[in-house]
Parts: sequence; C-alpha cells; structure tokens
Amino acid sequence: MLTQYVATFDIGSSVMKGLLINQSGIISNLHDVDLHTSLKDQSAEQDPQEWWDAFITITKNWFVNGIDPKQIVAITFSGHMQDLITLDDDGTPLKNAILYSDNRATTQADLIKDKFPDITTLTGNPFDSTSPLAKWLWLKEHEPDIENQTKTLLFGPKDYLIFRLTGQKVVDPTNASTLSLMSLTESHWINSVLKACDLDSSKLPNIRQSHEIVGRISQTESVLTGFAEGTLIFCGFGDAGSTSLGAGVIQEHDQYIYLGTTGWVASATSHYYGYTPGHFQLKYFKEALFIDIASSSNSGNVHSWAVQQFSQGDYHLFEKQIGQTEPAADGLLFLPYLNGQRSPIPDPHARGAFIGITNNTTTKHMCRAVLEGLCFSFRQLIDLKTTNHLHSQTFYMIGGGTKSATWCQIMADVCGIMIKVPENAQYLPALGAAASPFIKLGWESSYEAFAENILSTRKSITYHPNPVAHSKYEKSYEHFKKIYPAINHLVSVK
Repeated sequence: MLTQYVATFDIGSSVMKGLLINQSGIISNLHDVDLHTSLKDQSAEQDPQEWWDAFITITKNWFVNGIDPKQIVAITFSGHMQDLITLDDDGTPLKNAILYSDNRATTQADLIKDKFPDITTLTGNPFDSTSPLAKWLWLKEHEPDIENQTKTLLFGPKDYLIFRLTGQKVVDPTNASTLSLMSLTESHWINSVLKACDLDSSKLPNIRQSHEIVGRISQTESVLTGFAEGTLIFCGFGDAGSTSLGAGVIQEHDQYIYLGTTGWVASATSHYYGYTPGHFQLKYFKEALFIDIASSSNSGNVHSWAVQQFSQGDYHLFEKQIGQTEPAADGLLFLPYLNGQRSPIPDPHARGAFIGITNNTTTKHMCRAVLEGLCFSFRQLIDLKTTNHLHSQTFYMIGGGTKSATWCQIMADVCGIMIKVPENAQYLPALGAAASPFIKLGWESSYEAFAENILSTRKSITYHPNPVAHSKYEKSYEHFKKIYPAINHLVSVK
C-alpha cells in the first residue's frame, strides 16, 4: 500500500514551506519557495498571485519527483495573520495584500480609537496601525477606487489559497482574534465596530474552526494543481495557532519562544484576562484555552539584515565573527527596532540604534550586539509575561532563527533560562497545522495524543545558561532598558 500523506503549507513573510507528513509524523519532500515583500516608507505588501505561484511550484515539485497525487489525502495550511486582501466581484485581487507589518494607518488607528475608545475592551486585544480595520480605513481614504470595488476581504495568505482552491471565504478563530473585529468571548463579528467604521459585514469571511474541512479538490482544481480530485482541504491555522501546536502547547501553562521573521513569547491559559497592554489573547484549538502572546516586530528580519550588512550575506561567517568576541560586545548595545515594535513598546515608529561605539568597535562586535539586542528584547517579553503566569524557567524554542546555535545560546545566557530546540524546529509550525487532519483522518485520537506520539518523540538540543555570561548580561540588560526612553524622541519617525 502506498504511503499516505498530509500536505502542509506554511506561508511566512519571506518563504513558503511545503512538506508532506506521513502517518508516523515523518516529514519528507520539503520544498521552500522564497517570497518577496515590497517595502517602501511605512508600507509592506505582497502580491497574492505570488502565493499561488509558490503553491503550484511546490506541488509540481512533489509530483515530478514521484509522489502519486492519490497519496496525499488532505491539505492544510499555516500562514501569517492580520493582512488585508481585497477581492473584486470575480475574486480577483484588486491590489497587493497589505501585510500585518504595514504601518501606514497610524492616523486612521488614532481616529478609530477616538471614535471608539472601548474597542480594546470589546475585542480583548491591543489596537494600533497594524490592525486590518485601520488599514481598511486607510484604503478608503487613499485608494477609494479600490475600496469601492472590493466585494470580499480576506486576512491571510492561507485564506486566499483556500479561496482559490474552493471558492470559500474563511478565516480561522486565531487570526480573527487579531483583527479588531471579533468578540474574543463570543467568536462573532462585532456589529457596533463594523457600523462605526462603515464596514459592510457581507465583505467579511466566515469564521471557521481550524479543524473544519472547508472543501475538496474539484476536477478543475485537480487539473490546475495536480492534486487528486476529492482531496480534503482544511481551514488550518493562523501562524500563532499552528506554531503553538508545533511547539507542543496543549495544556495550560505550556510555553515557548518563536523566532521567525517576527517573533513572540507565548503560553496557553484558560483565563480570559481582557485587554492587557503588550499582550494578545487569541482563540485556540480548544474552546477552553487561549494563546497569550507578547510579540516583537523584530526577529529573523533583523538577523537577516545584520548578516547582509556585516557578513556579506554569509550566515556561517556571521556566527564565526560573534565567536571571536566576548559576551556584552565590549559595551556595545543595539536597539533592534528596525521595524517599529509591538511589545512591550507599542510604537510602530520606533527605530534602531547602536549605542557605545568606540575606536575599538569592530563589525564583529556589531554582529554580537545585534543578537544580544534581539535577546534583550525577547527578555523584555518574558519579563512582561512573567506577571501573566509563566510557570517555568524552561522554554521550547522553534522557528527558523533556531538554526543559529549562537543565537540560541545567547538567548539562554541573556534570559537565564534553559532552552530546548527540537529537530526540524523551523518546520514545526507546518507540523502543528497537520494536527487537525491527523485527528479527522483517525491517525491520532486527540491533540494530546498527537503531541505525545508525534511531537514529543523528536530529539532536541538543550542550551543551558552560562552563569558568567548571564552575570555580564544582567548589567547590559539594565542599560538596554533605558535606551528607548532616552532616545525615542530623536529617532522615532512620525
């Protein structure tokens, strides 16, 4: 009998990962396609057609290399959240997708907060220019022709791919939690918010659970994609949900760190705290659980920038350069806010800076200072969440950033925590998205069984904090926390 697979697509900001997972949880046929983001001033956009093209490139690679379409019994997705995708009557994108990291809608966000001061209370989450609601008002003001032609709004790349495959307009509850449009306690769109912002509810997708089957591959789509007719298509997760599952977050108080293009510190909780500055609470796969997240706009994107600037794009050279310096980078500090910041400083206009350059400073020190600055920023997230029930000094850490052993060790040293990095950590969000198909197909009996049989069996590398390095970083961290308040009025771009 031919091996059966679940096909999982993880759509990140910089790359789409496609992989096949068999019934034993073994990952194979990994294929990545780079994605391009148009960055200008405060804008960040991607072409939805490029998502579709990457999807087709991955599927063709599988079938050309010997995978029988009938071996793939289900398709599921993970993808970034809080985007704004505008479709016309025919379902054609009217413009590039405005990404979660786009910060052009600051004025519109302020107007909404003035008009609707209790929006954070209603939604249970922070509200700023990253909200698709603010982006929609920006679009109404700056591109009214696009607004007038918009028939449908979607909020993530996975939902656009599902629409292309099935014609269904959906969003999962995890992503919907971030939109400033949904009641977190009742899981429906808030009519008073829609009315205040002149947004017709008919434009919005249906909120569908991540485990729901939202369609099957039709004969037409079978010809286009190569998948067998009738293949199941699942709603899947916004990336915070799939990443949490991939990190093994199943029970209350489970926690982890994510190093992707952006990053976060997250834990599971059964308590609804309501709006808490610096935190997002998101719906999860269990009705009784929320994901409590403190997020950063700066992670792998800053790491990649530094590698390009100081190491000619060579990641191995970057690691080698850091290895030739001592912890605390000879007093050099780096504020990593190249893309604004979310937590604990909700400032989309924040900017980065090196502090403490001397005649002895080299690019090697700058390389180290960048990773240390990122880790100081993540420690602030941990400190923020410590007041919100983090229960252990051990964290799983996943995402593409974990490929850097140096970054992992510095994180352990800066934060004074033990870090466990599972094998294939950069692919665990995709594996987490596969949990629902595994259960629906009868391959596993529950999410708990999936975690025990598929996730916990993976080998991991453990990074222990170095006491000497941690002691040095304690002093540097105290200085780091003072940088933003001291220089913000000089470097923040309004």
